[in-house]
Amino acid sequence: MSWQKHDRQGILSIGKVIVPPGDIGGNRPAKPQENTPLLLNTPTPGLEPAQRIRIVGWLQERLPVEALNDALGTEKRVVELAQQFRFSGDTIVKVATAALLHNCATCFSVDELRLHPDAEDPHMSDFDRMSALSLRSFAAASIARREFRVGDNETLNAIRYHATGRAGMGTVEKLVCVAHKMQQNRKNPLFLDKVMRFIHYGDPDTLDGALMYLFDSQISYDLGVNELIHPRSVEARNELLLSLKARLAEGQRRPNRVGQWSSV
Repeated sequence: MSWQKHDRQGILSIGKVIVPPGDIGGNRPAKPQENTPLLLNTPTPGLEPAQRIRIVGWLQERLPVEALNDALGTEKRVVELAQQFRFSGDTIVKVATAALLHNCATCFSVDELRLHPDAEDPHMSDFDRMSALSLRSFAAASIARREFRVGDNETLNAIRYHATGRAGMGTVEKLVCVAHKMQQNRKNPLFLDKVMRFIHYGDPDTLDGALMYLFDSQISYDLGVNELIHPRSVEARNELLLSLKARLAEGQRRPNRVGQWSSV
C-alpha cells in the first residue's frame, strides 16, 4: 500500500480507500488492545480531561500496546519530573501533551511516511529524510498540529526532537527528551539510577548533566553497532558540554561523569 497525492478536493486516495487529509489514520480498522494499560484513565494535572481522553482514544485505536504503553509511561514520567522541578501550569500541559503524542506516528511504515505530503516539514534536514526515527517524530508533530490543534512551538519541538535532541533546547524539550530516554531504558534500573544521580530537584539546570550522559550513552551505543549518528545529537551534546564547562569556569557546581557534583 502506498500513499497517493491529494487531489484538488483535498482527498487522499489509498488504493480503493478514500481518506480525508485531516485524519492521517484514515479508515484503518482499530487495532485490538490487549492488557489495557492502567494509565489510560489516569488524569494529568493541568491537561483538560476531554483533550486527554481524545488523544488517548486516538492512540488506543491506532497504536500497538507496546507503543501505547510507551506513550503513557513517558507522560507519567515527564509529569513527575516536571513536578519535582516545581514546574506547573502551562509547562505540565506542554510536556504531557508532547509525551502522549511523541510516538503517535509509529503505526505508519517508513514508505508511507516518505510519500505522504503531511510528513514533510520545513524543519527537516536531508538526514531526517533518511532516518525512520526522525520521519516518525516529524510526522507525529504534524499529527499533533492537525488532529489535536497543538499550536504551541515548545510542544511541537519537544515532539520533533524528543529522540535526537538539538542545540538550543528549551526546558520543555529537555524534560520530554529525558523522560523519553528514561522510559526507553525502564527495564535497566542501574542505568536509570545513573541518570538520576545527575538530577538535583529544584535546579532545572541539572537536566543538562543528565541529558549529556544520555546523549553520550546513545552515541556510544550507535558507534558500537556501526549505526549512523544524527548530527543534531552531536550538536546538542557538544553545546551541553560547553555550557557545563562554562559554568565550571564561573565556579558553579556541575555534575561529573558519575553523577556526583563538584565545584571550583
